[in-house]
Amino acid sequence: MTSRTEPSLDRSDPRGLVDALAAALKTRIFARELPPGSKLPSESELAADYDVSRTVVREAVSRLRAAGLVDTMQGRGSYVLTVTQPDEADDPFPIRGWADLVHLMELRVAIESEAAGLAAERRTSAQLAAISRALEGFSRVSGHPERLVEADFAYHAAIADASGNPFLAGLVDAIGPRAFMLHRTQLAAGSDAADAVHLQLLSYEHGAVRDAIARGDAQSARAAMSVHLRRSLAALGKGPRG
Repeated sequence: MTSRTEPSLDRSDPRGLVDALAAALKTRIFARELPPGSKLPSESELAADYDVSRTVVREAVSRLRAAGLVDTMQGRGSYVLTVTQPDEADDPFPIRGWADLVHLMELRVAIESEAAGLAAERRTSAQLAAISRALEGFSRVSGHPERLVEADFAYHAAIADASGNPFLAGLVDAIGPRAFMLHRTQLAAGSDAADAVHLQLLSYEHGAVRDAIARGDAQSARAAMSVHLRRSLAALGKGPRG
């Protein structure tokens, strides 16, 4: 478990308090004190922790959002999207808006459906066990929405690894948990991470893919993954949530 550092702010930063607070929050994100999918402390909590105004907090969070590090869900707060420093990564899948997110989901349908089929044909017993552990991990965090993104990504990554194709596995890894989090920020009503019926359906769909892989049924594995991802694609609706 990552230990929590005491909030601190470099008030000598010549750029001002907004940039100093943004830098402090980035440090906590990159240190995984605030992991992908976790919720930022509230505006009032950050203002009290760092002894700054709420206006400074709003501007600092806006900087993080512009950098692709957090996204704000209306009425629910801001959530961490990635722990990869932007200046250290050449993002192959830049997501600048809803249309890019749809395109990325279409890519996932294509590559992950094939990955599931190949996994059914090629998986080892150890890889099947890894998929099952990831599925169990997803079920365990169902009551903790802030941990759901990483658990969901771990499940899909385990299937990609079991495909035996390192290029497919590399593509899924490159897409990363950030895209999973971004996807969740734009889901239509009734498809929210906190919705019990939605989570039950996700678990069922995940289980159907795992079971087909376990049986060695490539056609069913492809179909089950396609159904799962296409439903997520449809849940994006006709445009971004306002």
